[in-house]
Amino acid sequence: MSTESLASKLPLAEALVAWSDPALVDAVRTHERQFTPYEMAGFLGARLCADAELTTPSSTRWKMGPPDHTLLYAAWDALERDFRRRMTQGEFYLSGVQTEPELTVAPRPIPGAWAADCRFNYEKDVVEVHSLHFCAVQASRQSPDPALYSLATGEVPTGSCNAQPVGHRLTADQVVHLDPDVVVALLEQHAEHVRTGLIPSG
Repeated sequence: MSTESLASKLPLAEALVAWSDPALVDAVRTHERQFTPYEMAGFLGARLCADAELTTPSSTRWKMGPPDHTLLYAAWDALERDFRRRMTQGEFYLSGVQTEPELTVAPRPIPGAWAADCRFNYEKDVVEVHSLHFCAVQASRQSPDPALYSLATGEVPTGSCNAQPVGHRLTADQVVHLDPDVVVALLEQHAEHVRTGLIPSG
């Protein structure tokens, strides 16, 4: 392990790159660089490379036919399996603010035992586990307080602060004390619900 602080926290995408097998990260980037930005637009997974790192479009490239992302999907599958394995083994820990099925205020740990069932959205720092939805997800090398793990299953330890479910409404006092990143994540979640019709726009 490097000199990084155990308490330091990383967004999902940064943790994936920093704490996964470097060879698997390089494999994903190598495959991504074979495509143009336009061709990557049709890729349904996440991306590690910026547009500037991808292949430059050419006037003859269209002759190659539609892009084949098979090897890229395979590279991503290998990388994510490694990421899940490390999460399961406790090499890092995830936590996030639960927004479904109940809205909470403080981040809750996401147990490593759930890794196989997690759906990761690296661009939005979102993790979904069955009916549970976590936003503003961060990764850390430091293990959370074991008492907090009961929150993930709906058990609130006696005397815990700002951990209780708050239904689907936050009070003004609660909002004032929220981390700015959490506020942004909650607003994005609300906007997505309005867009998909889960919450009436009027």
